[in-house]
Amino acid sequence: MSKAGTGRRKVTPVVMVGPVPPPVHGQAVADQLLFDGCYRHISLEPVALRFSTDIGDVGRARVGKVATLVRSIIEVHRARKRSSARTLVYSVGAKNLVGVTRDTALLLATRPAFDHTILHVHTGGLDAFVEQAPWPFRHLARRAYGTSSAVIHLSPSPPERVLSTQRWFFLRYGVKVPIDIDTEARQGNTARRPGPRRVLFLANLYESKGPGVLLDAAELLAQRGITFEIALAGDAPDAVYAQHLQARMRSASLAGRARATGPLRGDDKWRAVCDADVVCFPTFYEGEALPLVIIEAMACGRPVVATDWRSIDQMVEHGRTGFLVPPRDPEALADRLAELISDPQLAETMGAAGRLRYEEAFTVERFRADFEAVVSTVASR
Repeated sequence: MSKAGTGRRKVTPVVMVGPVPPPVHGQAVADQLLFDGCYRHISLEPVALRFSTDIGDVGRARVGKVATLVRSIIEVHRARKRSSARTLVYSVGAKNLVGVTRDTALLLATRPAFDHTILHVHTGGLDAFVEQAPWPFRHLARRAYGTSSAVIHLSPSPPERVLSTQRWFFLRYGVKVPIDIDTEARQGNTARRPGPRRVLFLANLYESKGPGVLLDAAELLAQRGITFEIALAGDAPDAVYAQHLQARMRSASLAGRARATGPLRGDDKWRAVCDADVVCFPTFYEGEALPLVIIEAMACGRPVVATDWRSIDQMVEHGRTGFLVPPRDPEALADRLAELISDPQLAETMGAAGRLRYEEAFTVERFRADFEAVVSTVASR
């Protein structure tokens, strides 16, 4: 919880609502970082949402989630009463109609208790999700998401139509790097693993995150006679798709070259990033915004090959910190991976540029400071 200021400094109470790990995904990690922050001008009263028990449960309808919804609404009102807050910050991460339904119920039941509502949007595609709903529900969703005091957006482009607002702000994520990893990356002396060059995919294994596209590219690299290793690190929400990926990795062209590590957390995750030579993220995920894995790669001084999708071009500087390729294009992906695998010096140079980019724009300190500045500005009106 945020710490109030001292002396005569004015501190504005704010209720913030959002998911926290587990399960681990970008929105939950970002919200936890904000919940744990210490601020000078605002005091956060956090309300943690826990609708899912694992990554496969995210975005799925269950009867038990109705009870969770009711408890969450009650807790928001209790937090409002405890803190006397007039400002609500609500974390939006709906990735399908189930998520939109949850947001709609929560917002319609809590927004009237506050003078200001700030929507912190961690997803894309909201307009499409809302349009899929029957007309009466579309009307309710537009009321829930619309006419807020402000929208915090993960893109420099204006928010989607359903997020009609008086003001909007572009806010980049930040990540908290372990001290030992941060020291190594800052000094540029992270150890390199001997053996073939390693390409790391680090994300939950949704098909639209692109692990299959990476394996397509890996088969092309193998056909060209390029020596490499692929590591897929992530939880599998879909057991059938996970089995499909495993079967592909056992195929003649990828056996011994590709493997799945399962989900990695904490130090294991950071060491896997540092142990990689290239981080690859060929996503075309429906709800993609600013993927944390790219920031983690830059923080560790690793070059990134990713798709030119949603706001990723605000993170990867093509030709400087890595490469951007079209979505669902394994040939283009293979070309760029081959370039970095065959030219270690280029990979080193791009990784160092990525580290500078991280220090400039994606630290957790900057993330929290920019968040506080936006909330303070809106709450003081």
